[in-house]
Amino acid sequence: MRSPAVDNFLFDQPEPRRQAMEALREIIFSAVPGVEESFKWRAPFYSKNGLLCYINYDRKYGKIALGEVEGFLIEDKYGLFVHGTTNV
Repeated sequence: MRSPAVDNFLFDQPEPRRQAMEALREIIFSAVPGVEESFKWRAPFYSKNGLLCYINYDRKYGKIALGEVEGFLIEDKYGLFVHGTTNV
């Protein structure tokens, strides 16, 4: 279910950040049927039987991040994570 608070948050984002965040949002909704969307800690969060992930803008690096709530539990079987972290 989509959150009006996330709609408002995305509306306030400058382009092209808004387009990228909306694209990630659509990917999440299509990849996880029944996912719930909420706005917490100034970011869109997605949950299904617990928190799954969130979309964030890192002001320090000027990049959009798709964060996993328990990313440390994910196996990096394709070698995509930044060395020594669970960042992609």
